[in-house]
Formats: sequence, structure tokens, C-alpha cells
Amino acid sequence: IVVKGVRTKFIHAHLKVDFKILNNRGRRNVINYRIQWLDKDGMMAAHYDEWRTIAFEGQQEMVVTGRSPNTRAVDYRLELQTN
Repeated sequence: IVVKGVRTKFIHAHLKVDFKILNNRGRRNVINYRIQWLDKDGMMAAHYDEWRTIAFEGQQEMVVTGRSPNTRAVDYRLELQTN
């Protein structure tokens, strides 16, 4: 799995992120992902998001979107885990 790009934007003081993810394998791949939201000091601004599962076919691209649960979040960390 390759993260090909990230876009961020604040909407009504909530951080929104879009991740463009590519399955660069020639076959189906299933991954779990979650976003950790961080405050201005790099500490957790909210509880971890729940793990979400997505399945990609070979060479498929997908955009994954997340929105911070509160206005304290100014940064994030995307966590990926193979299934």
C-alpha cells in the first residue's frame, strides 16, 4: 500500500484530511486504517478512531477521508495495518 498524497483543510475549525491510497500489488489487498488526532503540542486531541477496513483490487486507487472529532486537533497520524 502506498499513500500517494494527502490534502488537509479546516472546516468550521475541524481538521479534514483526504488520503489518496494505492494498492501497488497486482492482486487484491485488504487493510485496516485509523487516524490519530493530535493537538498543537503533539498530544492526542481525541480518542483513537475505530479501525476501518477497506479492500483494494490490484492497482486500485482510493481516497480515504477523515474529520477530527473536535476543534483541538491540528495534526494527525494515519495508521495502516494489513489484514
